[in-house]
Amino acid sequence: MIFSPHILYVRLDSNVEHDEDGNPISSQDEIWEEVGECRCDDNGTARQISVGGQLFDFSYHIVYTGGNIAPDTEVKVLDVDGTIRGKGTVKRCSVNNYLNYSQIWI
Repeated sequence: MIFSPHILYVRLDSNVEHDEDGNPISSQDEIWEEVGECRCDDNGTARQISVGGQLFDFSYHIVYTGGNIAPDTEVKVLDVDGTIRGKGTVKRCSVNNYLNYSQIWI
């Protein structure tokens, strides 16, 4: 991608616990795999996405080069300096096969 100032990571450990609101609870033994460069934009306009006929509020829209990341997978995006730009669980993934990029909403 031409403009991809962030780095996308996917959480690999499978025993992720969630709180009463559905947010993942961090544990000491987190295992993260780097997916690659991405662009992460926050949802400053309070837009929603539709998943299976239900509307969801999302915090970040992420565009990256690569394939599908399954819903309910935990991801995080880091700035170049290593600070966390965004973190959450994937609500929806959209793959564009022709241009080899995908979008996720968390």
